[in-house]
Amino acid sequence: MPIDPLAPETRDLIKELTKNQLAMLNYIRSLMPWAPNEVSDILQETNLTIWDKVADYEPGTNFKAWAFTIARYKVLNHLKSSKSSHLVFFDNELIDQISAATLARGEQAPDAKAQALEHCLQKLSPKQRELLSARYGAEVTVEQYADKLGRSPSSVYVTLNRLRSKLKECIHSRINLEGELA
Repeated sequence: MPIDPLAPETRDLIKELTKNQLAMLNYIRSLMPWAPNEVSDILQETNLTIWDKVADYEPGTNFKAWAFTIARYKVLNHLKSSKSSHLVFFDNELIDQISAATLARGEQAPDAKAQALEHCLQKLSPKQRELLSARYGAEVTVEQYADKLGRSPSSVYVTLNRLRSKLKECIHSRINLEGELA
């Protein structure tokens, strides 16, 4: 059956596929630490298989779990074809264990991190949030923003690095605190 690119279910699949690319890449990377140069190839194969199986996907179900299962099989197939390599120490059972642990950790992490980030952003001053918004939200270069503020670009970069470090520290402590309270 030909795929209708304008069909709502196709658009939903494209949204889910796009939204989950980084998670899929990291998932595949976690399953293939011995072959970092081949991870993007496996991701592409996974994307092609997802597209080929678009008719099998049921909108409203857990896309990420479905896509990760496809990715896992792609990694296992790659492992079979790489058996001759003496560098591969992973077997199917180990891949399954890593996969299960990654999926279990991944189900909680994005929401917890997003909530922690939101909390930590609220703790910043309005000027600090404006700088972050200008850098990551708007299509303004650091040089343009520095010029607007009458500051040197290097001083803006230093401020951005400090803000990123502050946010990272805040997020980690927030997640650790929530983990202790759970």
